Amino acid sequence: MPESVHSASASQIPNIPEPLVLRWTPSFDEDDDVVYIAGAAPPPVAPPPSLASASTSTLSTIREHPLPPPPPSFASEGTHSHTTSTVSLAHATIGDHDSNSRRVSMFSQPSMALGTAAPIEEHPQPNSHVEDQVPTYPMTYTFTPVEGDSEAMILVPSTATSNSHAVYHIRVTHDLFDPTFFITTIKKGGTSNGRLIGDFTTKQDCSAFEETVFYKNIENRIFTKLIVVKKDEYHWKMRGGAELLVWKWDKNWTCQHVPSQSPSKNKRYPIIAQFFPYVLRSPSNPHKIAHMTVQPSGQQFFDDIILSLLIVERKRKKLPRR
Repeated sequence: MPESVHSASASQIPNIPEPLVLRWTPSFDEDDDVVYIAGAAPPPVAPPPSLASASTSTLSTIREHPLPPPPPSFASEGTHSHTTSTVSLAHATIGDHDSNSRRVSMFSQPSMALGTAAPIEEHPQPNSHVEDQVPTYPMTYTFTPVEGDSEAMILVPSTATSNSHAVYHIRVTHDLFDPTFFITTIKKGGTSNGRLIGDFTTKQDCSAFEETVFYKNIENRIFTKLIVVKKDEYHWKMRGGAELLVWKWDKNWTCQHVPSQSPSKNKRYPIIAQFFPYVLRSPSNPHKIAHMTVQPSGQQFFDDIILSLLIVERKRKKLPRR
């Protein structure tokens, strides 16, 4: 190739500057979030002796040279000032799942800083129901109407100082397609937002074939779940019929637990719950208050007890077919 051509070609090659090395400097924005700002790299500094032999950065070396601590802040109750350990394209986390973890934003503009800690709930919401330890003594509960809601009542321990300690929320509504059907829904806790325990549908007359009960994600005809032994005795099947709750009426309901498919006539079974309907009001008893007592041995069957009780009491109060 002629020398002139070579010289012309060489002069046309653009002058590529040396790569600019930037340093991501940790800083804090006005919201106390950690950000990294791009800037010129400082003169090289010899690494500490502890890092001289390390070829790559590890979590241990990062902990030895942590980021500068953020300005003091006052976190609200129930929150933490750190975040969980996650890595994405826009963020990185320094440290493990502990108080030294810090999520940082890898943007050159401080105004785009992210990494605000999400609140971590340490205490349950006021309306959420927290199950207490199983009582070691008989507990009495009252059926209390919900103020401002004529279709609902709650089951509250008689020793409770407020309705926030309610065990169950019970609501009775009509079937919108057939108002002669009553739908009773039982939920855990003191509000209609609690976990569904079950529901049952009963008819205004004594037609039993169309009545259903929904419990533990299965819906059945009531007569397949609740056996009528006689007009004042009902057997509620539990655990596929392997165990029974025997309800007997004599001025009040008593409930016995039978750990078999059929009760023995020669064996006395312990009473685990009793229900006392409200009586006629009088000067000494001015309020219509129904209550029930549950023994410690009955607490484990409380869901079955409350659901079956409401059904047998509904059947007791039905008018006989004419």
